[in-house]
Amino acid sequence: MVKKILGIILLVIVIIAVGFGLRYREELKLLKYVGADVTQIQEQEEKLREEQNALRETYDIPEITLSQEDLAAIANGEKTIEEVAQAALTANASGEASPDTQVQTGSEAGSQNTGQSAAAQTDPNRAQIQSLLAQVYALQANMNGQVDGIISNMRSQYAALESSQRTAKAKAKIVQDNVASFTALEKSCDAQMSGIIGSLKTLDPDLAAQIQQQYDTAKATKKAAIIAEYS
Repeated sequence: MVKKILGIILLVIVIIAVGFGLRYREELKLLKYVGADVTQIQEQEEKLREEQNALRETYDIPEITLSQEDLAAIANGEKTIEEVAQAALTANASGEASPDTQVQTGSEAGSQNTGQSAAAQTDPNRAQIQSLLAQVYALQANMNGQVDGIISNMRSQYAALESSQRTAKAKAKIVQDNVASFTALEKSCDAQMSGIIGSLKTLDPDLAAQIQQQYDTAKATKKAAIIAEYS
């Protein structure tokens, strides 16, 4: 029952976001994914992972997994996405995991660097592109982690209510209390991603377009997965 209620809440959040004019390209994709079953969403997520893994392999970028301490430090401004990304690259280059951020090399994830493209290996802008892509994946890890944290908080808020208090009014209040968090997080991530992609466009316009498409798809798929899981 809790999952059902939260599914409705999250669906309302998406509707409210659209109603207030937060219409991004991924919202159009979301309409496609909302009606999809879990298998279809998982297939889309797997396709996205394969595309991102190929880029990580090409540019020797580790998979970045943020700890709760990392997420809190980013949220309160103690760490930046750029710092997290650079730490992951440095740890990957030295073959050591950083104390806070977990990384997986291509070989650990089942990939081999022999598949890297010759063009990327000889690109004079390779180091800059690698840094920007690492920031993309650090930002994605942060957004996913922060969203999961908000959802966990919503679940705790609802579960903490006495059964007699689990009313439509209480659900509406949970929505009201958390919509601002969701929209502020998305706005912040969009702004940061826009800056990264803007820098990437000056180095490789085609790659920048690919990253924009991946970001739009990742957001739409994440929203659809949330709604599918909790409805």
